[in-house]
Amino acid sequence: MGYSRCYFSTSFAEHFDETPHECLSRVRYTRLHKVILSYPHKTSRAIAVEIGLKDDQALYKFLNRHFDTNFTEIRKKLLNGEQ
Repeated sequence: MGYSRCYFSTSFAEHFDETPHECLSRVRYTRLHKVILSYPHKTSRAIAVEIGLKDDQALYKFLNRHFDTNFTEIRKKLLNGEQ
């Protein structure tokens, strides 16, 4: 691509009003919701890999750090129609 990381991040943020990292987190979170609703019995590990994370531990860290929640709570809320 030829751009420095700093230039790309700055340009991206100016254009989309969010950093690339924030965008990726939002996309993963949205994808997580879709996968849980489509396949409610999938394991957390399978879902983690499907949304681009290494494993279920990475999924738990991702949810805790960015959204202050965990996989069990999100699954429960989505399947009960609360979110």
